[in-house]
Amino acid sequence: MKPVPLYIFILIFLPVCSVAVLFDPLHFWSKSHQLDINQQNVVTKDEVEIGREIDTGLVHPLLFVDVKDSKALAPMQNKINSYLEQKNREGIFTSVSIYLNDLTTGNHIDINPDELYDPASLMKVPCLIIYLKEAETNPDLLKRKYIFKPDSKNLYAATIKDQTLVKGKSYTVDELLYYMIAYSDNEAFWLLCDNIDNIKFENLNKEFGIPKNLDKIIHPNGGGQNFVAGVSSIARYFSVLYNSSYLNKKMSLYALNLLTHSKYKEGMLKEIDQGVKVAHKFGERIEVGQAEFHEFGIVYLKNRPYLLGVMTRGKQLSQLQSLVCDVSKIIFDDMKGKQ
Repeated sequence: MKPVPLYIFILIFLPVCSVAVLFDPLHFWSKSHQLDINQQNVVTKDEVEIGREIDTGLVHPLLFVDVKDSKALAPMQNKINSYLEQKNREGIFTSVSIYLNDLTTGNHIDINPDELYDPASLMKVPCLIIYLKEAETNPDLLKRKYIFKPDSKNLYAATIKDQTLVKGKSYTVDELLYYMIAYSDNEAFWLLCDNIDNIKFENLNKEFGIPKNLDKIIHPNGGGQNFVAGVSSIARYFSVLYNSSYLNKKMSLYALNLLTHSKYKEGMLKEIDQGVKVAHKFGERIEVGQAEFHEFGIVYLKNRPYLLGVMTRGKQLSQLQSLVCDVSKIIFDDMKGKQ
């Protein structure tokens, strides 16, 4: 047999190598999907919104994905809109915003998403996340103790409250987190906030792509500008916990389990089936003749879990609570029918 000339090998293997390079995943990623270190961490394209952690160069972890599918959830949205039109005629509210995410499909709807509200006690959820993020690398943090000394800086008296802290008693961070979430205790919240740098709240919101909106008009007696947010922004705190995409699995479970222990049952839980687990948190504010009531929760309906957030503004807190209860019931019944 005669030896095969070198140029024959080249002619045979060059196309093969080209194909291999073309379909090599690593090559494809490195050329077409290199991450821009300055790119936004929340990107909206067509009907999909994708949130990622702030890029560090080689990895860009996914935080949440929202798919706006008006067709899939249109019948439910029509029911909600009809209900809201009726309550608007009755003068029950001045503003309502609703966020719903079918966690099975990722489809979501948002009603009046651009309206801004004072999150009030909902800010206890990012406080929880901040502490648990640090506890991932410093587990002893949860056993650290702080002495409760009442402070006049708590300008907002809670209307809805259960147990409160005892003056002069020491509490572990773990206990304070429980009081803050389960009882929505403002004193526990302020004591925890006193022991972290406030910049961490801003950094967390930046990480989640939540705009820094400030408004001193909504609550003019609040002692300065207040952080205000839309319903879709607050929903992100719950999305990242459900996805375990910011905290590790252990700490995400810690947070969600704590949220299932919330003692408040007069809002979105009141008219849905008992025994359905819900990780939820409410926020309320009454000031200058104006009330706000909000509630967010992950409803662990079998085979059809969903995330619901309702933010409201009106004259009477009790009417707003009833509105949240009704909206929750409408959505629960619809989602239950899709199991």
